[in-house]
Amino acid sequence: MKKLIINIGLVIVLLALTSCSNSLRFQGINNEIEKDTSRNVETGTSSNGSEEKSIETGIIPNDQNTAVKPKDLNSESENTDNTYTINHEKDGSTYTVSVMHDSDYNYTLQLFDSESNKLQSILLGRIPEGIDFMDVNLDGYTDIIANTGGTLNETHELYIWDVSSRNFIKVTFEGFDMLSYFELHEGYIMNWVKDTATSGVIQKLIWNGNTLMMESEELYELNAQSKTASPSADTKTKIEYRENLCTNNEEVLFSFKLANSPKTLSVCLSKTQPDYIVYRFGTKDKVELEFPENKADSWSEFTYSYYLRGGGAENEGMDLNYLSFENGGYIYEIYQEFTAKDNITNVGIKITDKATNKETDIKGLSNSIEGSLINLRENEKIKTEIL
Repeated sequence: MKKLIINIGLVIVLLALTSCSNSLRFQGINNEIEKDTSRNVETGTSSNGSEEKSIETGIIPNDQNTAVKPKDLNSESENTDNTYTINHEKDGSTYTVSVMHDSDYNYTLQLFDSESNKLQSILLGRIPEGIDFMDVNLDGYTDIIANTGGTLNETHELYIWDVSSRNFIKVTFEGFDMLSYFELHEGYIMNWVKDTATSGVIQKLIWNGNTLMMESEELYELNAQSKTASPSADTKTKIEYRENLCTNNEEVLFSFKLANSPKTLSVCLSKTQPDYIVYRFGTKDKVELEFPENKADSWSEFTYSYYLRGGGAENEGMDLNYLSFENGGYIYEIYQEFTAKDNITNVGIKITDKATNKETDIKGLSNSIEGSLINLRENEKIKTEIL
């Protein structure tokens, strides 16, 4: 998964949309702008066959006639039939799509297999800016983008390919209103929505089946001199946390409240792709520390270790579990220690300054424990040490 980066070039495109007559649109570049033929829009891969991990959707060319737009069709005809071939890169299957619209640009799409058997008919409705074909969730299968137009913001509807049914399924949106100027990444989409010509919000949308869910939202403003985007000084990323500091798209691995403090320590796991593990400390209204900031390859940032001795109280049995990571010159070690003799589980976190070797032990409340580090014992994604 690529690092979440505000794409400066795309934001400049957004500014140009409001100030220039030669505006850029998602489905292609107007004829006045020189076209780029380096991308195969049907499959979402580059012409040399290399895998695309991030796609800038603001400047997609339409040289290969994969985009169907009103200006390409005969507006004098009540129904115009355009036929396109869809090649699914992942399995090599080929399908034919027939697109028709009436004089009001109400579109109907029909899907046929390689033997001309009709598989699906979709009434797309009125989409004055036409449709495009692209792999929007980067799963190797071509999908449909319906460009529904707009004034300040372009808007789009998505239909993704379902392998089992060999049909396109409409994507539902959860937590946000519109898909506007967007950028594709592995596992998520960055969505720019303008409030004015020079400001708006940047949303991170993650995939959950055929649903796009908003994970976070941040305000942006265009710098008048450099024409680049920067977050507003008085705004923060808007993420809603539960009491255990996990979001609705995550499940808690291990969490507890601190003794003599309203703060919580939690380790959360993603429920959807991209797959990650994350540590948080603070309250649901103010997370003071989140590690790692970049969740790509997050599993490699942690080490799980444990020691197990059975036999119960007579053998002084114990089950000791630790999760550690390094950040900013400090070693953090979360502990969950059970001793059969006392029948008590102690939890907390030890923070060691690597420069001075000074250790701080922050204890947690055993009666507030949610989840368990033991669940990492059979997890092959994380480095594991047996003590």
